[in-house]
Amino acid sequence: MEISIFKDTRDEIEVKADTLLAILSPTRAILFQKERAPFTKRDMDLRETILALYPRNRPTPFPWEFSIEPKFETKERQGNNP
Repeated sequence: MEISIFKDTRDEIEVKADTLLAILSPTRAILFQKERAPFTKRDMDLRETILALYPRNRPTPFPWEFSIEPKFETKERQGNNP
């Protein structure tokens, strides 16, 4: 028996493109790379799909959390965000 308002929202799945991975739950998405590498076309497609599904304009319950995307490289355009 457990008392928790979030017990039904803990399920997560992990999805992967070429170098970009994402952990997805009903309330958040975490994008990461195990090793830094330029994003491929598949990585960019995954990133754009997740950003469409999880808008970053929602308030967070914790004031110290934020969602700033670090700069990244793509294979087509080295050194710049698209």
